Amino acid sequence: MTENNYLTQTQLAERWQVAESTLERWRSEGIGPIYMKMMGRVRYRLSDITDFEEDSLRGSTSQRASACRRRSKSEPPCRPNIEPGVGAGLQRAGGG
Repeated sequence: MTENNYLTQTQLAERWQVAESTLERWRSEGIGPIYMKMMGRVRYRLSDITDFEEDSLRGSTSQRASACRRRSKSEPPCRPNIEPGVGAGLQRAGGG
């Protein structure tokens, strides 16, 4: 296990500016990134933390930013679908 690929509970709490007790509560409730527990020590893989952070991005209060990512730079950006009666779906700018 390479130490720089893993964060301790203390390091993650500092990164996210939350109390360690918050991370402990989240683990017991199944909230937050997955973690590993080896010989009584909790570790978070950096890749799982960044995946969780990416999944937590929002484009607005009602939309995840990750739900509307460009697959390539040439593809137009997403925008909320604002047609009456259509709901909160997403559509590509300039069409569909």
